[in-house]
Amino acid sequence: MLVSASAGPHQFEVVPALRYRRHLDRPPWESDLHLDLLVPRGAGRTPLAVYFHGGGWQSGGRELAMYPWISPLLAANGIAAASVSYRLTTTDPFPAQLDDAQAAVRWLRTHAGSYNIDPDRMAVWGDSAGGHLALLLATRPNPAVQAVVARCAPTDFRTWHLTDENDPGSVFHDLFGGPNTTNSQLRAAASPAHHLHLVDSTLPPILLCHGDRDETVPYRQSVDFADQVRSLGGDITLRTVHGGHHNLTDDAHAPWTDQPWEQLGHEALHFFQRHL
Repeated sequence: MLVSASAGPHQFEVVPALRYRRHLDRPPWESDLHLDLLVPRGAGRTPLAVYFHGGGWQSGGRELAMYPWISPLLAANGIAAASVSYRLTTTDPFPAQLDDAQAAVRWLRTHAGSYNIDPDRMAVWGDSAGGHLALLLATRPNPAVQAVVARCAPTDFRTWHLTDENDPGSVFHDLFGGPNTTNSQLRAAASPAHHLHLVDSTLPPILLCHGDRDETVPYRQSVDFADQVRSLGGDITLRTVHGGHHNLTDDAHAPWTDQPWEQLGHEALHFFQRHL
């Protein structure tokens, strides 16, 4: 299906529900994981940005990337855009989410030629839990991505605790598969900040965005992470939304709508255009 968007000069093709992974230990209706791909037309060999959705690792879906300021904005401006489904912590604790994210990037790199994508110009991005996965991919040894955008994303679980994290069904209990007293090593493994020393010379450029009144993920997480990256000589920008809550507005209960997300989408686009 060809789509035109007023936000950019390119038409783009929507290629939905590409299976990138199959978990054979699951029932047939749960075994397959998919991604959606938006491919610009007439843009030559294009870079690619892979989006991971938010939802506290417990909910959400790749369809969130179809907001006009996410995948469509990139594709309309000559950057191919993928959005990825991954296993949720309602059934699979960490590191299942990271395993799936890595598998999606590998699949896209392997099949890049089929979609006129340049496998050497790939970025990852996401919001909240999705931004966390993007940062984890960037802090793997020899990261396979060239740019990262992470908005209101956790970076260090070693020092961050929730009052209900030992309660079944709470975000951290589900993420780590049990109470925090039994998973200190897993908390470190899930922390992008913990891995920075492994990639100090290969860390890609990073754009962080965070509201300084975030009631869900402490703003300090991004401040400390940015300081660590700078101390290693890395290229990182922290975009602070003053007065912004987790939804990056001044009203914590407001829906995630076009403001300020449209503006932030254009900032991400320009960041990718500089680095891909």
